[in-house]
Amino acid sequence: MKRLLLAAALLSSFSIPQSTFAADPLRIIIRSGAKSHGPGAHDHPSFLKDWMPMLNERGAKCTGGDDFPTAEQLAQTDVLIIHRDGGGNFTPEERTLMDNYAKRGGGIVVIHAGSVADKPEDSEYYKNLIGGSWKRPDTKWLEAPMSLYFTDRENPITRDISNFDLDDELYYDMDVRPDITVLAAAYTPKAADTGGKGNKEAQQRAAEFVAKHKGVNIYDIQPQIWSYTKDDYRAFVCIPGHYYANFSHNGLRTTILRGIAWAGKRDNVDELCKPAELGDALRYLDGGAPRPQDLIGQLEVHPEFNLSLVASEPLINNPMNINWDEKGRLWVTETPEYPNGLRQANVASWMDSGSLKRGQYDREPMDRVSILEDTNGDGVMDKKTIFADKLELATSSVFYKNGIIVCAAPDIWFFEDTDGDDHADKRTKLYTNLGTRDTHAVINNMRMGLDGWVYATHGYSATDDVKTGDGSKGFGPIGSGVVRFKPDGSAFEQYCSRGGNTWGLDLTRDGQVFYTQ
Repeated sequence: MKRLLLAAALLSSFSIPQSTFAADPLRIIIRSGAKSHGPGAHDHPSFLKDWMPMLNERGAKCTGGDDFPTAEQLAQTDVLIIHRDGGGNFTPEERTLMDNYAKRGGGIVVIHAGSVADKPEDSEYYKNLIGGSWKRPDTKWLEAPMSLYFTDRENPITRDISNFDLDDELYYDMDVRPDITVLAAAYTPKAADTGGKGNKEAQQRAAEFVAKHKGVNIYDIQPQIWSYTKDDYRAFVCIPGHYYANFSHNGLRTTILRGIAWAGKRDNVDELCKPAELGDALRYLDGGAPRPQDLIGQLEVHPEFNLSLVASEPLINNPMNINWDEKGRLWVTETPEYPNGLRQANVASWMDSGSLKRGQYDREPMDRVSILEDTNGDGVMDKKTIFADKLELATSSVFYKNGIIVCAAPDIWFFEDTDGDDHADKRTKLYTNLGTRDTHAVINNMRMGLDGWVYATHGYSATDDVKTGDGSKGFGPIGSGVVRFKPDGSAFEQYCSRGGNTWGLDLTRDGQVFYTQ
């Protein structure tokens, strides 16, 4: 019986925080509105009816209604939730009340159509109050399946939350400030302006498909959840919430509950959450990633193969490549930040390209190569040693001499263990200036060839001139297809050219090269 071993990881694991209500209840007002739209949509009365008692049961002090709160009410409020159509349509008197409320530090939480202001002057004011607003006639909407991608996994509001799909309504081309913190984004139907570049036929086909099926494409991704911090106050905005049933989705509900506590300047943003709603309950959501142990039943293999789980989160995180050594240990290239690497989730880059371009910022990268061991012989890895870390966009590794070669575009590194302690203590840059235009299409899948060259597949993120690690010598351009290089840093060349995004390579015993696109 042949054995097929599966290493699965989706997100890193954290300990489950305990929910403890603060001594002083968080004082909340929900400004609601009338029901509008079709069945199940914009059901503001149901939200008010259900969320007021729910928040009170969880330790807050919540009231609400359709009328704008008085000055006296706002003076006794920590967080104002705006969940109604045209939430930014303020009278002059209401605008004054909002200014005074924000100036004294009152938090603002805005849900879905609460982000809409109908008049241009109101939209500009509202944008500066909450970080972004619907702007007529530019902003558009789409009722369709929404894939929420969480962009800041260290943020207390979105900690532990996996990406998930939700049938809701997205807003795009909103008027947003550049200084908001994007917490989650979603693809839109909008085609990116490529300036005449790229595959025009493919872009046209995508546009026609989107128009016909009321769907989204991969050419544009825009903020759907964000936070906005001012000197005096905080604002949290959540565009999902078109259909009332979605407020029962644990990922969306917990995000909003945390956003409320955060806007109220609570140290513990989980104070309105129940322990059972946190931790793994956020990592494995409806419409999101399955639990590792459930993957076995979702994969179909040949009857002669047996499938088993040998490593999963929290031991590993987003494995990209594996290798077995002579001791039976599993070497795993982990890329928790793929595909974005060190990037800032700023508004301009999200609205332009989905921020799929790498960049050097003010923290160390998180990718790494780890060694996994099965210490008790049960077939499951239970020990982890980090061999090399602080890598960015690490996609593959191969054994070489007393260490490993790792491709992490734009660089290729040789990590050596000179003292045998399973930790790399010497790193040498073999090559640099590889392409990173799209991080989905960089060098990957390295294999050591019988001829002493290292072979790898490469996507369409081409470069005009691969260079030695010190930049002193160039080897010319490389692009989509198969490339190969000498492990001593002396030569790099295109082995086979082919259009498209090439990902997947293997070598036969007689040296034939097989690759996939």
